[in-house]
Amino acid sequence: MAAENSKKIFLGVFLILLALVCALAAFYYLEARPEMVANEQTESDVAQLPAEKSVDQALPAQTAKASTNKSKENISLKNLVDKAETVYGDEEKQRKDGFLWFDRGSSKLVVTLGAVNGLTPGSSLAVYDGNKRIGKVKVDVPFDIISYVQPLDGSADRLTGDYYRVVME
Repeated sequence: MAAENSKKIFLGVFLILLALVCALAAFYYLEARPEMVANEQTESDVAQLPAEKSVDQALPAQTAKASTNKSKENISLKNLVDKAETVYGDEEKQRKDGFLWFDRGSSKLVVTLGAVNGLTPGSSLAVYDGNKRIGKVKVDVPFDIISYVQPLDGSADRLTGDYYRVVME
């Protein structure tokens, strides 16, 4: 009888351990499967990339310097406006009012009017909160359809919100 009981106990312990091993294997597969799929996709994506061309190590500094000089030459307000004139329609060009956005994180003021609308550095814009005029801003850096501006006459203290209406003067 004791031998029969020990066989049953041994068989029970064996089956419990087998069940634990199977459960661990199932959970491992469920956990590891998404990672395996992601790795397979990454490997296939990398395999499809074209091989990089070798680069002469003596020229990168000269090339970088030349490209920096070239990019400085190409950026000018006139070139920017000429390119923007072909992109934006007459409705955008004729617009004389826009929005002022106060980015409190960087303390920058941006308006949705730019060189296409006739703004130049030093242009002034009236700022309205609803229909109430609350101040003026001066254009620092105009781009094609946006500009960075600075407040005039202490109007920055009155800018408690994030968005305002601006009108060209």
